[in-house]
Amino acid sequence: LKLEGRRVVMAGGSEAVAWKAELFAAAGALVEGHAPEPCEALAALAAGRETIEIKPRAITPADLAGAAVFVADAVDEVHALG
Repeated sequence: LKLEGRRVVMAGGSEAVAWKAELFAAAGALVEGHAPEPCEALAALAAGRETIEIKPRAITPADLAGAAVFVADAVDEVHALG
């Protein structure tokens, strides 16, 4: 999957999201995160890179339009499966 210049949308503000955002950005993706309360690691990561943007709000279905990849932070398998 080529991610250079492509948009990756992430929902959640945990440390797991932070390291995934870092990996996607390293692959050249433009990372857009949605987290009402991002963890310190995620906030610091976004502050240091132009390719990572954190929007301090919950994600909406419209946020997914045009995304190459979507990643959601789920606390357990029950939440992941909806």
